[in-house]
Amino acid sequence: MATQVLVPKHIYGIKANCKDNIWYMDDGMVVYPAGNHIVILAVASGIQKFIPCSVDTDGITAIAISPSLRYIAVAEQGVKRAVVNVYDLHTLKRRKKLLKPRH
Repeated sequence: MATQVLVPKHIYGIKANCKDNIWYMDDGMVVYPAGNHIVILAVASGIQKFIPCSVDTDGITAIAISPSLRYIAVAEQGVKRAVVNVYDLHTLKRRKKLLKPRH
């Protein structure tokens, strides 16, 4: 039997306890965290694209977009260590995973 996977179609709300939680890419695009996802919203059409974040973390703590508007860094608090993932905003794929070293 085939496994079915739920895919979000719309996500409402914003993660208010996240540092720098709303970014404007240009006049028509807004980027913000909601739940365990990064939402890229086209304001005029209402179309949303999603970047799912790590499943094994306690949530997103901060986001930042590069000056070129090409990459987004997402800081997440993990159970054992913090992690920062860098995603490409054009392909929505992860480019780099940075882990805090253990002491």
